[in-house]
Amino acid sequence: MHTTIQSKEINTTSVFRKSLLLLVLFVAALSSAHAQFDPPQPVFYNYSINEGLPSSETYFVHQDKKGYIWVCTDRGVARYNGYKMRVFTEKDGLPDNVVFKIYEDYKGRLWFLTYNGLLSYWDGTRIVPYKYNNLVKRYLGGDITTFKSLFVDRSGTIWYSAQYKGLVSISAKGTMKRIQLRPTNNLFLYRTNDNWLMCGLPVNNVNLPMGCSFIEKGIQKQIGHIERSPRLSVTDGNYFVHVGDEVIYLKNASKRRTVSNLIAVISLNEHLWYCTNNGVYKEAVQRFGKENLPASGFLKGYAVTSVCRDFEGGYWFSTLEKGVFYTPAIDLAVYQKKSDDNYNVITGITKWNGEVFYANKYGVHLLSQAIRKEFGTSYTSAARVDSKHDQLFNSVDQTLPRSAQLTDKHGNGKSGYFDIFFGKQSILFSHSDVIELRNDNSSKILYWYLDDHGDFPQHYFHAIMQDESKRVFAGNNNGLFEVKNQRLFIHQFKDPRFKKRVSDLDYHPSWKGIVATRGIGIYFFDNNKIIQQITTKEGLLDDQINSIFVDDEGVIWVCSNKGLNRISKDGNGKIVVSSLTVKNGLPSNEVNRVFVKNHEVWVATKNGLAHIPASYEWSQKRLNNQFSIDYLEAKGQFIRDFKELISFPAKIEYVKIGLQSSNFKTGKDKKIRYRYEHSDDWLYTTDGELILTKPASGDYELEISYMNEFGLWSAPKVMCRFSIDNPYYFKWYSVLLYIVLTALIVIFFFKRRIKQIQRKNQQQKNMQQLERKALQAQMNPHFIFNSLNSIQSFLLYEENEKAERFLLKFAQLIRQTLNNSRVSFITIETEIDTLRKYLELEQMRFKEKFTFTISVQLQPDQMLLGIPPMLIQPFVENAVLHGFKSMQSGGQISISFASLSSNRLICVIEDNGIGRNEAGKHQKESQHPSFGTKITAERLFAYQQKNRDEFKIEIIDLIENEQAAGTKVIMWIPVVPAEEFDAEES
Repeated sequence: MHTTIQSKEINTTSVFRKSLLLLVLFVAALSSAHAQFDPPQPVFYNYSINEGLPSSETYFVHQDKKGYIWVCTDRGVARYNGYKMRVFTEKDGLPDNVVFKIYEDYKGRLWFLTYNGLLSYWDGTRIVPYKYNNLVKRYLGGDITTFKSLFVDRSGTIWYSAQYKGLVSISAKGTMKRIQLRPTNNLFLYRTNDNWLMCGLPVNNVNLPMGCSFIEKGIQKQIGHIERSPRLSVTDGNYFVHVGDEVIYLKNASKRRTVSNLIAVISLNEHLWYCTNNGVYKEAVQRFGKENLPASGFLKGYAVTSVCRDFEGGYWFSTLEKGVFYTPAIDLAVYQKKSDDNYNVITGITKWNGEVFYANKYGVHLLSQAIRKEFGTSYTSAARVDSKHDQLFNSVDQTLPRSAQLTDKHGNGKSGYFDIFFGKQSILFSHSDVIELRNDNSSKILYWYLDDHGDFPQHYFHAIMQDESKRVFAGNNNGLFEVKNQRLFIHQFKDPRFKKRVSDLDYHPSWKGIVATRGIGIYFFDNNKIIQQITTKEGLLDDQINSIFVDDEGVIWVCSNKGLNRISKDGNGKIVVSSLTVKNGLPSNEVNRVFVKNHEVWVATKNGLAHIPASYEWSQKRLNNQFSIDYLEAKGQFIRDFKELISFPAKIEYVKIGLQSSNFKTGKDKKIRYRYEHSDDWLYTTDGELILTKPASGDYELEISYMNEFGLWSAPKVMCRFSIDNPYYFKWYSVLLYIVLTALIVIFFFKRRIKQIQRKNQQQKNMQQLERKALQAQMNPHFIFNSLNSIQSFLLYEENEKAERFLLKFAQLIRQTLNNSRVSFITIETEIDTLRKYLELEQMRFKEKFTFTISVQLQPDQMLLGIPPMLIQPFVENAVLHGFKSMQSGGQISISFASLSSNRLICVIEDNGIGRNEAGKHQKESQHPSFGTKITAERLFAYQQKNRDEFKIEIIDLIENEQAAGTKVIMWIPVVPAEEFDAEES
């Protein structure tokens, strides 16, 4: 059940609005003097010995055409490439370590003007002594002068003048000429092309004024008399000269300005810079001689010797005490109090009636003087000050003066507020409640959390806003609410983004409702729907927003802890997001609030107050020429010319690539991404050197993209190309040689393999033929004939039983022999059975002339191993047919299958026959050669060729009492598992 509480209108009397400024000034007059900010200065970064300079005493700073910053010191000259300093001294070719000035000629050579007067120049890679320094010595005559002028024309002639030594020219061929000057004057300004040289003639009385004139196109014009002083220099562009403390305009010598303690005067971009012993002052050229010199300057307390503006708009100042100072934005003024860091935490800022008001923990202040220095409320840590037309509000004291005081519904005075919104007909304040102050000075409580009995009562509101239809919206840690009828409503906001923490609210017709959040950037809503969102993806520095400000032109200014964003629309309605950080000159990235009026921007940060003039250029461009390659180094060799492909030898340890940047605003945090091939992923670094270790052979194309001070990546650009040579063994001739050798080796092994295959096939063929011949030899007609005769003999003598048994064994032997001849391997068991049948037949045929024994010492599973058939039988046959030929009885044959060793069967055949020698004699006498023995020898040779050392035969003649006692044959036969020869036979 919702209960609606009617709001009360509280009328207040106002006698103050028109006189509020008088009250402020009165309070300011009564308040005690309160030290405020120091004089405004840009943000300066110092480069001294700690940053690589050889000395803190610096005389001149110059940026060359390639973007390098050069600094002249009394200990040599330093070159800054955006990452580190490189120092050059006499060891590197300088004629003197004291370098006063640098002059860059039309070729881009840098000439060094030194204390001893001798010349040298930087040719892009090294310092080269001037080849006609002998003429320079003659011109100087041994004198040491402080001020010198130099110019090099396009013919190579140098024009050189030293203080009171006159003017000389030295041609490219070494011809020196003295320029004739009228002796009535002592000081001359000589113009050649667009350059001015200052020279003087010797004077007898240093206390007398000098006559001064300038010579242009051969015509000498008198300037007048000038008090003599040793300090003199000439500026470029607008032709100003200073002699002593006096600055003179050359085209109108009556225009002069005196500057105390003047060291140098420099003309840059229509401005004159006066370098003095107590800082540097800036003046527009068009105002020269018309007004007094501005009282405020930069770098007070330092003797500034020169000013240089770099390509990106930053300024460099050389000093005699502390090296070089750099600022990225000279016109961006920063107000700080160096003695009190707490004072620099600015929480509120506005401009009212031409005066700038700011708030900090000490109260609210005028920029020109303090108006309040005591704590007003307990909320001073978030003090703010706001203005609208003729009204000024602050949250330190009462929201309004007591005569127009806001009160709560109980009549208590209200002080402090979290946010304020200026509507057309009223002003809204938010705190623990929401109060409306109308134009007639009456106030109305729109919301009081203690009276809210709805679903979403809230205590504190950090943001308040009203749209064109007068709908009021408030925001806090729990998101966005609509304030209506003394209650809060949220059910109409369906998008979950509405529930994100709200840090600030505003409204503009071109944007509609603007909501700043802590976490999702900024979104715009209308009719309870989010119509657009801007986050870091669209260019915001941070998605966690501190506050926003919409100026009179509808530009949104976004404050975060990472800097300041500016959001606008271009002519086509496209959103443009710009940024400003410490890289652009802010004193801190932690920005609390901002106030903008007439394009003038005031920024309240946690480290001071910044003022950005209306002339500041907010367009942010992707500048694509801020990075280059300084050098490539490999094996101690430095290369600085990258126009052509660079080649390095093979197998180098590293390639070091030094980078150079002309964008000094990014400081040391120069983010780059790089790759060596277009298809590679990006590599990221902030280092000024890229090191490629142990690079492989091939071509490399270094492509670099870098992030500028606005957070924008530049377009990728190929900076240099280089290649790593192939090792000698990868050269084309080596590769060709490898191919030829490989082809020869392949051909050799191919042919060898073919021969091996042919030999193997031939061996196999021979084995098959020999096996057939062996079968034929074993079953020769003579054996068959003898066997049949034995059967006939058995039948004649009616030994039918023996004939039948013989015939049966004979048939079994023939069948088994035929079966064995069809396979490559038979089991050891089958070989033993075949041998037994053969010996039994021979026993029956020779009437028991011999006996035999077969012993087996193998395991049952070993009996199933395979061996080639008919390897053992020929040796047994030799013992029967030849060993026992002259014996009638008593012959003995023993066959032993002893053991297995290294997958070889050891078989021993031993007989007690007549021996090999005696048997050979009988064979010759019979004139019947043994074809079986020959075939067996051939077969054994082929088998040995196939199995090499695996197959071996040893034949031993047995001797007893010096008489032949038989023969012993030992065979080592390779065996194969049963599954292998089974698979082979299948």
